[in-house]
Amino acid sequence: RDLYFLFDALIQYDRFELLLSRDGTAVPITSKEGEDAFQSALVVYLQTKHPHDTEKLQLVFLRFGLFSDLARKLEESALSKLPTSSYDNSPGGTPTSPPMISSRQSPPTRITPSTMTKSLFPAIQELLQAADHYAMNRSYKNAARCIHIASIIGLQARMPDTQVLGLSKEKAKELLFCQSSFKDALLVANAYGLGDEWPRALFKQV
Repeated sequence: RDLYFLFDALIQYDRFELLLSRDGTAVPITSKEGEDAFQSALVVYLQTKHPHDTEKLQLVFLRFGLFSDLARKLEESALSKLPTSSYDNSPGGTPTSPPMISSRQSPPTRITPSTMTKSLFPAIQELLQAADHYAMNRSYKNAARCIHIASIIGLQARMPDTQVLGLSKEKAKELLFCQSSFKDALLVANAYGLGDEWPRALFKQV
């Protein structure tokens, strides 16, 4: 409670950065256990009392080297921006699971320039940032997943009249087999976990 009172006061007077100073200006910390308890209290405080202030939460994650937590937040934010609800995999989930497959197929939606600017491009940026932070924490499979999702979002931006995101596995296979580009076929295969089908897609183009 005393810490929350301090957090409230520093935010009220726009001095939040004092909590992140390394010289212990606001809260003297003398041990690793104390630092762990302090950062945990600060994260819980922001998540419960200021859930929409993502900037401060990201600063806390960076200050204490909580790269995986920051990466998960960025990945979650990116997925929430996409124009479909057909994403079953939670951020930071099983790295080897297909990141875009869902049993609930969304209806085809034309991707407009406005959607690209407001949703797709910001989502790509956040996913690439998430991949960087996962890599900093040596979570390379999670980093690869974010890159695969960012790549398939980029493909959707280049194919606005074709539904690329939120496909069922069968629809994803159809999309894979109709790709004439080696690179685009690989993007689809990686994003939907269709590595075993990729050689067949290449064979169809020979």
